[in-house]
Amino acid sequence: MTMDEVNTDRRAQFYANRSRGPSSFESSLAENDMVYIPSRRNSPQTNGKVERLWLEYDRHRF
Repeated sequence: MTMDEVNTDRRAQFYANRSRGPSSFESSLAENDMVYIPSRRNSPQTNGKVERLWLEYDRHRF
């Protein structure tokens, strides 16, 4: 069984406040058997790849 991966930047909405338990994002990942891979710090190339993916997706969607 393969796990799907999610790649995002390191914004606050993707991290839980550990005193409150897992975030809804983390819970959703666990329910759907997915792995979260944040972009590396100070490396805009990684996030650029994600942005390019969405650009191509939007371009070919219709």
